[in-house]
Amino acid sequence: MKKLLLILLYLPLFTLAQQTATLLYHWQDSTLVASTAYNSPYNECWGFEVNGSEIAVIGSTAGTHFFDVTNPATATEVAFVAGAYTGSGVVHRDYHDFEGYLYAVCNEGNTSTLQIIDISNLPNSVSTVYDSNALLTTSHNIYIDTTSAKMYSCGYPNGTMQVYSLNSPQNPILIYSSTGQSVHDAYIINDIAYLNCGGNGLRIEDFTMVSTIGDQPTHLTSFTSYPDAGYNHSGWLNEDQTIYAMFDENHGYDVKILDVSDLTNISVLSMFNSGVDSLSTAHNGIIKGDLLFISYLHDGLRVFDISDPYNPIQSCQYDTYSSTNYASLGSGAWGVYPNLPSGNIIVSDMRMPKMGGAELLERVCCLSPATVRIVLSGQTDQEASIKACMTAHYWLDKPCDNEQLAQLLERIETGLNQMPSTEVKTAIGRIKHLPSPPNVYIRVREVMESDSVSMEKLSASISEDPALTAKVLQLTNSAFFTRGKAVENVHDAIMRLGLETVSKVVLIAEAYSNIQDNPLFDIYEVQAHSFATAQLASQLVEPELQQEAMLAGLLHRIGESILLLAYPDKIDEYLAYLKDNPSTTHYDAQNTIFKTNHAQLGGYLLLLWGFSIDVVEAVLYHRNIDHLLGESFGVSAALYVADRLLQKKYIDEKIINHFSLQERLPQWTTLAESIAMAKVIG
Repeated sequence: MKKLLLILLYLPLFTLAQQTATLLYHWQDSTLVASTAYNSPYNECWGFEVNGSEIAVIGSTAGTHFFDVTNPATATEVAFVAGAYTGSGVVHRDYHDFEGYLYAVCNEGNTSTLQIIDISNLPNSVSTVYDSNALLTTSHNIYIDTTSAKMYSCGYPNGTMQVYSLNSPQNPILIYSSTGQSVHDAYIINDIAYLNCGGNGLRIEDFTMVSTIGDQPTHLTSFTSYPDAGYNHSGWLNEDQTIYAMFDENHGYDVKILDVSDLTNISVLSMFNSGVDSLSTAHNGIIKGDLLFISYLHDGLRVFDISDPYNPIQSCQYDTYSSTNYASLGSGAWGVYPNLPSGNIIVSDMRMPKMGGAELLERVCCLSPATVRIVLSGQTDQEASIKACMTAHYWLDKPCDNEQLAQLLERIETGLNQMPSTEVKTAIGRIKHLPSPPNVYIRVREVMESDSVSMEKLSASISEDPALTAKVLQLTNSAFFTRGKAVENVHDAIMRLGLETVSKVVLIAEAYSNIQDNPLFDIYEVQAHSFATAQLASQLVEPELQQEAMLAGLLHRIGESILLLAYPDKIDEYLAYLKDNPSTTHYDAQNTIFKTNHAQLGGYLLLLWGFSIDVVEAVLYHRNIDHLLGESFGVSAALYVADRLLQKKYIDEKIINHFSLQERLPQWTTLAESIAMAKVIG
């Protein structure tokens, strides 16, 4: 799933020397629905100052978002107003503020409205004082002539333009509706309207005498014949009303700087582009002083010094969007707002600056697969975030204190020192979609270890995941556990099997949830064998080690699934090797073909999942005889013995002699046979 993001950039004012702007803050919300048209949830931006605070506004498929950006380092979303029409059908919203109100429109939807939002109490709150489609339903762009208190609505329906009186800001009154050429966007000052009319170029009209329905503007001039003419999308006038920047929204078309000091004799003073690509497209622009700020779609923010209108010079840029695919207009920097008192600039981008977090992790995965990838995020839905960014090994939610992060890094360092080779780290690191950590199991254990443990809480924790619940019930009703009537819900499973057993079922079901059956991997057989191994291993150790032995037994074969993910191109070679060498073990064949084995891969994965070093080492070394001989009979040795007994395979004489198992083996063998029999007949 492609991760689609909104970027808010806050940048300092620039010197005239070409430079890259500084990113001060960006915001995104991965839960927002992307538009069907452009596969992005974000669109136009705006800004203003109120009560000494600088406020940034951004539109999305959900509605209008307000941010206090007075201090970009601590910027935060302070308010949100849902749109009357929301969802994937939304492409564009537009904004303009006037007299303590923000006016908001939507380009799409038969339920869309004009919204008037009281912004006078920001940064504390906002309130919607008008939300109706009595005057208009959809509008592509709005512009408010603050000098005459008139709002111009452009673009829809059918490209018409409406004008509303805002003498009473909360109660707009329709005073004009066009019937002629369509208008896409407009810039108006002192009732002089510069109308961007798409394929019909620029039209300039005087609305001084328009105050009620029936009044008509005075047509001043049209500018339709000019070099590199395309779809006249938008434009902006400088402060002294002599220079007009005009943007034709076509691949590779230049920005035009017009001399409009004499409206009877408009001329093109200069033409230029971003200089990045022959298909680069300017979208929207705003003139502030001698600087022209342009949201240049794929080329991000571009700033031009137009003090010499005959020779504009690009003075600053920030590439918000990394893709070089210029075939579509639906990507990159959509809007720009440079008029905050601080000089910081707001830029809305349809996707992500440079690259998204998921893309970054994917690149790290390719370039340095052995690198442990940690994400620190403000996204509170951890499971959703992990699914959106599956290449992360660890996910930490904000706020994360320094001690927590330090403990994690220390544990990772300790674990990495246990890994036998970089081949293991690289193998797991190159997997683009890692199996997710067993988060439900972790939550279940937290409930069980709390002072207020209850079956209801445990049932609820498991039942939140329908797919996992189905797998838990499938395992519970399997031959290994079945005792009479099948269980139909998690609560009954807990009643029949007990809390501890169900928690283990959850773990093994969750750990293997994304693995499919194949010639190398029979999920049911692996799960059944792993559970039996866990039961037996936990009975071979001292009571204080039983929990670790149980976990190690349950997960000791998880590395087999990793082989399938890490080496898909070597599976056929592995199968052929086993066929040609029937006496060899799977363990030895893995070392030959993959240069590693399921024990090493499983141990490393459990390290990344956050299991204790004791469990990690047990899985890592349960087939390493030399390592087992160097320790006391603990979890690793118990796992080895349990695994071999259940498979009815020989136990290395070195192990038997080293741990003096001669007298205990007969009893353990009998125990293994009883567990295996229970697994088979239920």
